Amino acid sequence: MTLSHHAHASGALLIICALLVLSVSGCTANLREKSYRNTAVSAVPLEKAVRTNDRIDRYATYVSYFRLGKDVESMRVGVTAEYVADIMGTKKTRTSYFVVEKIIDMSRLKNKNLTRLHSELGRNFNSDWNRDLEITLASNKSEPFKSLDAVSLYRVRYTAFAEENFTFTVTIQADCAVTFVEEPK
Repeated sequence: MTLSHHAHASGALLIICALLVLSVSGCTANLREKSYRNTAVSAVPLEKAVRTNDRIDRYATYVSYFRLGKDVESMRVGVTAEYVADIMGTKKTRTSYFVVEKIIDMSRLKNKNLTRLHSELGRNFNSDWNRDLEITLASNKSEPFKSLDAVSLYRVRYTAFAEENFTFTVTIQADCAVTFVEEPK
């Protein structure tokens, strides 16, 4: 093989590799940019928010409960925190952190002290407190605690690490109806 033949073969290999990288990154972007048929929004003023006993980094968290209209492959969840910043009524947003959990009914087990288990499906922050505005959760039907089904109850726990008089807005996008419900008894 001559030197120019090697250069031509190497160039072709680089082009093939570049096309593979572009096609793989395009697939990832398409998954992240999936559009959903339905969007459910719940605006919760702090004075009406349900406070939980669970905390995120020692801060109080508030909770919204919801149900899915049918089993889904994925859903997208986001939470924003908005407050009035001055006497002029200027509204500002503050960074919010949240955890999405599936509530598992444990009442059929013999342990009377444990009636519900909260199985984490995802969170919008990592161990370094880097966060996303919203997260996409994928159903895993091989793990019952991770499947996104119509039978279960779900909760979003959120905080803004501050004491302003926030209105939290919880947004859930899915390919089914999403219904926000009262706190279970």
